[in-house]
Amino acid sequence: MASDVIQKNNLGWINTSVTENELAEIMSRIIKDPGQIIDINSWILKIRSQFFKSMKNHCYEIESIYQECIDKINSDKHAKM
Repeated sequence: MASDVIQKNNLGWINTSVTENELAEIMSRIIKDPGQIIDINSWILKIRSQFFKSMKNHCYEIESIYQECIDKINSDKHAKM
């Protein structure tokens, strides 16, 4: 869910009521003050590592999961012998 990651007016805008009226209000505020986008974007760039993994770290994690699976299969094979 978006609200798990987006902190109101810190990382983005949340339409909590999920209505077109609130969406229009949010859009109106952004149109009147488009600098909000630059501010939020700058903040996200500073803290992005808290929310996004690098491709290198993601690959290491996936490799580790595959290795665990291979090790489990091999240990099960040896246990049956």
